[in-house]
Amino acid sequence: MPLLPDRGVDPLYTTVTPILYPDSSAHATGFFYTELDDTESEEVDLDSADIYLVTNHHAVADENGNPISDSIRIMTRPDSQDLTNLQYHDITLESDDGEQQWLEHPQGSEIDVVAVPLNIDLDGTGTRVISNQLRLPDNIKIQFGQEAAVLGYPIRGQSPYLPIARNAMIASSYGVPFQGLPCFATDADMHSGTSGSPVLTRPSALQQTTEGFQLGTQKMFFLGVHSATMQSDHEPEEGPLNINVTWYAELLEDIIRQAN
Repeated sequence: MPLLPDRGVDPLYTTVTPILYPDSSAHATGFFYTELDDTESEEVDLDSADIYLVTNHHAVADENGNPISDSIRIMTRPDSQDLTNLQYHDITLESDDGEQQWLEHPQGSEIDVVAVPLNIDLDGTGTRVISNQLRLPDNIKIQFGQEAAVLGYPIRGQSPYLPIARNAMIASSYGVPFQGLPCFATDADMHSGTSGSPVLTRPSALQQTTEGFQLGTQKMFFLGVHSATMQSDHEPEEGPLNINVTWYAELLEDIIRQAN
């Protein structure tokens, strides 16, 4: 293999995992997540934090709410110095007494987001997690047309890889329910396999806030969970709609805290 430039890997890439199914019929995306108290720093203590796999409801359950399979397979990166070293984990979706092993929103499957509690030790590994402290601060405004990134796994195959970042654009009014649901729309060319991907954005250096414009950092913020591409009744020759649904990140707080 030719010598490649060593520029390191953004830690956000290691928060994401493909979700594989026993029959190999399809795949999805998920990411590692934790809720921190307001008093805790952004540096997550993986030795004590409760870790969840976040993905879409339709990635773990069928239309009737039953587990889509007995288990799903995810991967972590046990070696912080070699991110190509992978470890696979099979996550059971139903207990022996038939109880579902994922947490869903109080509104049920209408909110296409779930959190699966994990019993996996990530301390000292090359796997990182997204926390609620990466959510967009309330005083920073997001405008329509602003760029976002969707980190996911659109490619199926036998060769594992770091997730792919797909360019997206904020297409609906951010902070407002889209079509009456707690989600917003993005304009992006998405594919199957990316369901459950985290959606992030990096506000411009000159950020618009509720107090006016101010110089900001180039930090990435977590906006929500990509769900699906919307279907339309347009004629096929008009081309794909490419409008996607992203559920607001704040829903994860409802999901996790109502279960504790």
